[in-house]
Amino acid sequence: MEDKAMSPFLIECDETCEFSIKEMTYEGEEFVHVLGGRLAVEYGERQFELGPGDSMYYNAQIPHRIHAEKGARVLAVLYEANRH
Repeated sequence: MEDKAMSPFLIECDETCEFSIKEMTYEGEEFVHVLGGRLAVEYGERQFELGPGDSMYYNAQIPHRIHAEKGARVLAVLYEANRH
């Protein structure tokens, strides 16, 4: 699809994964769904621990950082508001 605003990713971590080294923000939204393993999400001032079957949907303008343990499998869908 041309000029798409959503980008889906299947992330499989053979080792510990940092989705971002520092907190990031952009105009858009994110959805993450844990298929296996564990995921830690820093979202603003809050911390979330997600396991298999857990999902999180959030505003990407809030500073956030994601850390996945070794062996984690995550479906992530990013929506970038300024890409269409």
